Amino acid sequence: MSQGVDRSSDKRRAVYNAVLVTLAALMAYRLLLAVPLPGLSPDSVGNNDVQVLSLGTYSIASVGLTTWLSMLLCAELAVLLLPTRWTVRIAKNGYADPFSFLVLAGALLFTALQGYGVAVAMEQVPRLVVEPGGVFRGAAIASLLGGTALVIFLARLIETRGVGMGFWVTLAASFASGMAHDLISLVHQALVTGFVHFPLD
Repeated sequence: MSQGVDRSSDKRRAVYNAVLVTLAALMAYRLLLAVPLPGLSPDSVGNNDVQVLSLGTYSIASVGLTTWLSMLLCAELAVLLLPTRWTVRIAKNGYADPFSFLVLAGALLFTALQGYGVAVAMEQVPRLVVEPGGVFRGAAIASLLGGTALVIFLARLIETRGVGMGFWVTLAASFASGMAHDLISLVHQALVTGFVHFPLD
């Protein structure tokens, strides 16, 4: 009887710890979205009404899930259309594994390419970048690569010690954060102007 109680207590403790790990990892991911890229003007970012919930646009983790998802979709297509010995290396239970080496390497490559485009685009925004040029672009790409690696680490932590599939839990949290920001913006607009304008696009 006591052994059964002990097992039940251990299971509850394990579930509790897994939930705590998941919440801590998601909180850390949210904090990453508040770390801006180096070389940006704080005044310009503030003038663009970038609040804590929307700072991800300028953060080191801004492209992490996007490039990872793009690579995962490419890997999934390869597994479905080209079922060979090569694609078996990136598959798990018949589906592309988000944490396979090739998927992660491709995600980092996509991050570097997209990071360059992001840096160039930011340089076109007046007074957003303090010193446009190669140094800023290199620092932005390196920061985005580091941010993506940290996002992958947090997702892996959820996968191994938390609750649910790490990649999809993190992706869902990202969408939820975006919807929360939109809701807060609408409420703020309603309080300030007395009405809410719903954009058509």
